[in-house]
Amino acid sequence: MSDIDDLIEVVREKSIFVRSILTLLAGESPFHFDLASTLMSPKGSNLVARIIYEMMADDDVDYIGGLGMGALMISVCVVQLSYGDRPIKGFNMREGQKDHGMIVKRFEGALDDKLIRGSRVIIVEDVTDTGKHVLDAIGRVRFAGGTVVRAITILDRLNGATERLRDEGIELRAFMTPLSFGIPEG
Repeated sequence: MSDIDDLIEVVREKSIFVRSILTLLAGESPFHFDLASTLMSPKGSNLVARIIYEMMADDDVDYIGGLGMGALMISVCVVQLSYGDRPIKGFNMREGQKDHGMIVKRFEGALDDKLIRGSRVIIVEDVTDTGKHVLDAIGRVRFAGGTVVRAITILDRLNGATERLRDEGIELRAFMTPLSFGIPEG
């Protein structure tokens, strides 16, 4: 059994919720993926880190990160796994700019927004729907002077994110979709 097959079983057990109708950011759906339970489990976090680290094998990148809690959990897993072999630094983006403490900053983990300038970055997300959050993260990295190499998501809900990112010149790699669970698109 592959790591992706193992992860599908963990997600099936911990992170799929089915109801008659759920209201999501992108609209209504009879199912919801809450990957926090998967990412907070030892097996799930290890599998996600290994799969993403392998997906990045040919990418020369400095940072991995994104916007929100899912991206934070993913990037921490990958950063930890990368120690010693091919170290990759992580970051997380705030919804707004930090205006207290020692440094005013928008990127946590990068110490200073200037460290993103000139860096090659992979954007991650746990569940991608329309691509809005990933596009926001890409825009922020570009504004800070970084180069986005690609975006990686655990689950693409197949609601247009791949096409929207392609329009921005960014490839979205996903290692599962609702179809992986026998759930129709949308």
